[in-house]
Amino acid sequence: MIISRLIFFAVTLSMSVTQCDKQQNVSVEKIEFSTLTRGYQKRITIREDSVITSVQGRGEDQVQKRITTKAEWDKLVDAVRTIDVSNVSALQSPSSKRSFDGAMHSLIRVVTKEGETYEHAFDDEEPHKDLRSFLRLILSME
Repeated sequence: MIISRLIFFAVTLSMSVTQCDKQQNVSVEKIEFSTLTRGYQKRITIREDSVITSVQGRGEDQVQKRITTKAEWDKLVDAVRTIDVSNVSALQSPSSKRSFDGAMHSLIRVVTKEGETYEHAFDDEEPHKDLRSFLRLILSME
């Protein structure tokens, strides 16, 4: 009985450490935020070297591009490493008004250099509570 508990504890600890290591070793290629509704779409794409914001719809389409500073990129990557990215898609959105066009459909996407993509869909600018500060950081770079 004690041996089986020790084995269970060792396996659980190993899985936790592996997950933590995986989070710490996330190699971010880009981070995206998009929001859309009928006739309107906004996308913010952040890479190590650039921030591109595009707005399509209401009026003339607009694209703005600027250089990402090292401090901004480091802050974003540090924020990603505090998130369990492998669980992001399982996080529940606080509401689902987007399913009947009652809110804009928004998405946070993290793409790694290894080709993995992690996404969280939500209404307007109200993601799951665990991602709110991350979204504010993304929006601050717009």
